[in-house]
Amino acid sequence: MGIALYIVTFLGVGALLATGGVYSILAAENVIKNKHYDKDQDLQNSHKYLSIASALCWSGIALLIILIILYIAFGIETIEYTGQWLVIAFLIFILGLSVGVGILCAIGASDMKKSSNFDPSTSTTDELAYKDAILATVLILGAVGLLLVGGIGIII
Repeated sequence: MGIALYIVTFLGVGALLATGGVYSILAAENVIKNKHYDKDQDLQNSHKYLSIASALCWSGIALLIILIILYIAFGIETIEYTGQWLVIAFLIFILGLSVGVGILCAIGASDMKKSSNFDPSTSTTDELAYKDAILATVLILGAVGLLLVGGIGIII
């Protein structure tokens, strides 16, 4: 049960982080397409937060891949015997990273709405940018939920 829980948790979190990272990239790209982007501080802030969120997502995925490689290289028995605290520390780190990324995506969506030049009713790219930012937030917070449930299962 322990190995299956590790695998499901890590693969699920990786998939959610990757998908959330893609949607935050798409949202950041669509924010730039607004014709008032160069003069609007709120849209620039939104782009900045979404870009940082995306970079953090991909960094988390890179760390997850490194952990999986270490897990395979050192053997499942060795990691289960000696590396339990390493896995727990990693889960806590990824949990913090995921919460931070989710907050950044939410702030990015909020900054879009604050802008007076942002009008999703007349601009398809504005509508897509907002929907993508919200979807990225939801996916990342889904990773947080999976980390909490999987982490509790791994610790217990």
